Amino acid sequence: MLRLAGHLERRSVIGGLLMLPFVAVGFALAAPLRRRLDSGRIRPAVLAIAACAATALLVKALLVKAAT
Repeated sequence: MLRLAGHLERRSVIGGLLMLPFVAVGFALAAPLRRRLDSGRIRPAVLAIAACAATALLVKALLVKAAT
């Protein structure tokens, strides 16, 4: 559907395909690592990283909008 609407570029498809091996490795390692890592410490760390990434995206969007 995105391709038909002209919103899907070739470089986006290639970028997505290049990420597939890393997704597969992450999926394969997830189960063994889940048993070994302390979820009480990992969850807050993952949430903190996600919050920082979201804040960075918001700041970037505001800066781009302010520049136009």
